[in-house]
Amino acid sequence: MCSARRSRVLLCLLSVCLAAGALRAQAPDPAALQTAIAGAKLDFARAVTLKSVKLGAGLGTLRLDDGVPYTDNVVYHVKDVGACYFSLWNWHRISAQGIHNYYQQFPSAIDDMARSVGYRVRPSWIWTYEEGGYPGLIAGFVNDGIAGVPGVLRISVVTEDGHVLVAGALDAGYPLPGKVRQAKLPLPKGTKWKGLRLKADIEVKGRTFAVRWACRQSLNPDGTLTLRPTAGLGDSDETGGIAG
Repeated sequence: MCSARRSRVLLCLLSVCLAAGALRAQAPDPAALQTAIAGAKLDFARAVTLKSVKLGAGLGTLRLDDGVPYTDNVVYHVKDVGACYFSLWNWHRISAQGIHNYYQQFPSAIDDMARSVGYRVRPSWIWTYEEGGYPGLIAGFVNDGIAGVPGVLRISVVTEDGHVLVAGALDAGYPLPGKVRQAKLPLPKGTKWKGLRLKADIEVKGRTFAVRWACRQSLNPDGTLTLRPTAGLGDSDETGGIAG
């Protein structure tokens, strides 16, 4: 009788865990899971028999600290040090299925890391200007990532067919995470900026690699951004010229 009673209690606990895990997929909150388990009333009528089932993130292995799983704590510390990349593994027992099971129950920390790891540069502001009869652009580049650029970021303004009109480089490592770096890009006289493309490359140890802008706007297949007026600024955002 004792053995049968323990089995039923274990099955009911497992049923509660699975139900809480399903809710977590909709609103991933470790504290809510802990509260749901602590306040759950066991219903033996809902017990089911499971065979050969392994939970990737069991209650005994989560090591919750004030509602935060130990693994989530590790992930957030990686963000704190500004990592360029992050490898996922199940500690000394590497298991893709284990990682998948954990992610299904606690996706928030891993999703947050995926959105911010490394460097993620975009042109946040682009102003047009005219100086001494020559047009130009001033761009404010922002890094939404947690790491600085691991090299030198080269900026180019090119035509649709790839002809370079102007090019230059930011200081090594810039823009820094969460910061803005401005660059002035003077164009040849008579150049119309609309339809031009903004291109980025990174130079690392003597080699150059193309960079795709980390922006919401649609990019061209080669990762460049086509310049156009911003909706909401009126019919024209021209400066009207600056005396030379």
